[in-house]
Amino acid sequence: MIDMEDFDMIDDTLALHHRLCDAGVPVAQTLQARLFRTETDLDGMIARGAMVRLVKGAMAPPDTVAFTKRPDIDANYLKLAGKMLSVDAHQNGFFPVFGTHHRDLAMRIGALADQNGWSRDGFEFEMLYGVNQPLQRELRDAGYRLRLYAPFGHDWWAYAWRRVGENPRNLGLLLQSGLKR
Repeated sequence: MIDMEDFDMIDDTLALHHRLCDAGVPVAQTLQARLFRTETDLDGMIARGAMVRLVKGAMAPPDTVAFTKRPDIDANYLKLAGKMLSVDAHQNGFFPVFGTHHRDLAMRIGALADQNGWSRDGFEFEMLYGVNQPLQRELRDAGYRLRLYAPFGHDWWAYAWRRVGENPRNLGLLLQSGLKR
């Protein structure tokens, strides 16, 4: 999975993804729902039958290139999720991945998938290990594919802290998860 952190690197990042795919390397791409250009980028990935993880976006790009208000980002996330779960996407062999810790978004995505005839193993949710464990269990118990990831290595703290910086509610989710163990 190629991550997408810096909006200045999108063209280079997508070009790398396409070169690797064309060379037969199994690779997937992350796209940020907060960026205005993502809908166009996603259309190209759906046409390719790619695997894409949709996230809200950790960095705060300027308002000339991105949605800056949480309701607008969430609305665009759902709009893009609808494209990812479209009949055309399914027919092209596209594989959607939804990076979210928010129950409302996850439930609405599940409803979109059901409405468009996607099986619960035809896409996946991805969440940070230990964050919002009740939702993780709920998704698993409902038969959805769920991938958990954990940062590790020398820079794990910087990565984890960026997730909190992306959305301060993530700190609350992390603390709640730790207290419920």
